[in-house]
Amino acid sequence: MGEDAYIILSKINEGAFGGIYSVHSIVDKKIYAMKQILFHGDISCDAYIKYEIEHLSTLKHENIIKLRDIIIREYSVNLIMEFAENGSLENHIFENQPTFRDIYLIFQQIVTAVDFCHLNRIAHRDITPCNILLTSKTIVRLADFGLSVPCRDSEGHVILCDDYMGHLHYSAPEVLKKTPYDPLLSDMWSVGVVLYFMVYARVPFVGDEEFILSQEIDDSVIASKILENVEQMNDNTGLFNIIIRNLLTTEPKNRLQTDKVMQFIKNEA
Repeated sequence: MGEDAYIILSKINEGAFGGIYSVHSIVDKKIYAMKQILFHGDISCDAYIKYEIEHLSTLKHENIIKLRDIIIREYSVNLIMEFAENGSLENHIFENQPTFRDIYLIFQQIVTAVDFCHLNRIAHRDITPCNILLTSKTIVRLADFGLSVPCRDSEGHVILCDDYMGHLHYSAPEVLKKTPYDPLLSDMWSVGVVLYFMVYARVPFVGDEEFILSQEIDDSVIASKILENVEQMNDNTGLFNIIIRNLLTTEPKNRLQTDKVMQFIKNEA
């Protein structure tokens, strides 16, 4: 559909490369979200835009945000997507006191979405509570594929990343070290930080980049981040802490992958 098919209602958020807006469709009278990506030069040479469009177009899953339309203008690409009326997971955690069951249901869907990406050889690389949206209290949509990349070639071999982007608090140590890394395994670190945030309403590592890295590569610090919450622990929280501890491991190859995390969750169903 053309750009005249939508009316901008309001700005939802400001992204790194443009705004996020709510828009009204003239055709079906529904509300959608529009992500505006500003660019200069030849759009076909921008790998980040290329991958975001490609991956949103191909990743069809109930827990991944749905792409409806693409409108390309002279200096912007506008992605029309499903509108998540309940906002981001970050706001949900700050504004509510989610129960164990709520966290369980939401986290299960996050892992399912990430698993689907990884099975399709795509790494998200920006898994944060801001990029996990809710269409209802506990229905998840993984969003913002602006940093997503292919993580395996056609033969299943690892495609290492040598750009070091993403949210500081959710970045794995190998990303902060700025050494070539496997983005599938760095995604799993981010999933661990997201679960920590869901349980304790804060991130485990704060400070500048150097200080965060010094904490992430110290196993004793990682263990203490969980133990310091011992007063909040109960049998259910204990399950989450086991998963967190097996995701926040300095050595990437030792992190749980999505199938193992889902096995943990399934055993508690």
